[in-house]
Amino acid sequence: MKAKGAASLLQTHGQRPVSQAQAWVIVALGVVAAIVVTVLVLGYEGRRGNGVISGQVMFEDRPSKGAQIEVYGCRACLAQTDGDGRFTVENVPTGPVTLVIRRGNLRSGYPIQIPPGAHVDVATLPLLRWRPLPGRERGFLVH
Repeated sequence: MKAKGAASLLQTHGQRPVSQAQAWVIVALGVVAAIVVTVLVLGYEGRRGNGVISGQVMFEDRPSKGAQIEVYGCRACLAQTDGDGRFTVENVPTGPVTLVIRRGNLRSGYPIQIPPGAHVDVATLPLLRWRPLPGRERGFLVH
């Protein structure tokens, strides 16, 4: 069987043949698309968690036991406060994130910058009473 060139492989039945130059343009566009997808995937993977956030949650000057901690938009970045209100969230994506704290009808959110490989101690965070606006029951206060 005789090997076919790029132009003959891209030729469609019933249509005019593709020139060699057109075939190379199509191949080059495919290679560029593959590189762009690879860069985007690796860029996203690079943002995946290698940071740590720790701290303590307080409500009315007392430790808040059992508060749910999450990094907004990161399903695997969850924790719960212990008896002293302390928590640690691991595998946090690098860059800007929002730390969300929930306990009953109490919700607060805090913007935090996570440098690559860093352990960020946010010290003490207050948990505030929250009253949802109509139609915004899933929101939270951002401080």
